[in-house]
Amino acid sequence: DGNALRPTEGEQWELGVKYQPTAFDGLITASLYDLRQKNVNRSVLEGGIAGIRQIGEVKSRGLEIEATAEIADAWKLRAGYAYNKTEQVAPEGDPLNGNQLADAPNHIASIWLDREFANGLRVGGGVRYIGDRFIDAANSAELDSVTLVDLGAAYSRDNVEMSLNLTNVTDEVYVSACGFSYCSYGEGRTVSAKVTYKW
Repeated sequence: DGNALRPTEGEQWELGVKYQPTAFDGLITASLYDLRQKNVNRSVLEGGIAGIRQIGEVKSRGLEIEATAEIADAWKLRAGYAYNKTEQVAPEGDPLNGNQLADAPNHIASIWLDREFANGLRVGGGVRYIGDRFIDAANSAELDSVTLVDLGAAYSRDNVEMSLNLTNVTDEVYVSACGFSYCSYGEGRTVSAKVTYKW
């Protein structure tokens, strides 16, 4: 409309706690958070013309829990879970009012287990879960949830460490995110190797 955009402003608070149990070697952390932004820019297509407009406010509130533990001799477990609730607070009558943010799943979780051997070899595997999420601010369609499996191995000796990682072992085909005018697939099965020398 010819007017300058107002600056985007944000505020947040977070409350967390850490607990280190005495019964086993581990650490548990948890946090609650509330994030808010005002005057958020949004790409729009109105009357065949692309432009920018601002909505009143977006909110992101949730919970994160992470835990690490040595569940047995040389066996280590890492797990995490996040719940995130988002909301757009637009001016009265705006169709975006009350919608969730795009590409913001309510649930994300992961678990990883690895085994370390006395000869310097470490092997492990895990599972990642990404929940349902909307493709756009209008919440016009949803992306399906996806569960991915990863594997990894590493070998250390003196100052050298070699690692081999295999992500998305089952070569799951899924749409990872959508933008204003496109969607992109998540990475398929990927193998990566690394050698590190420290001195």
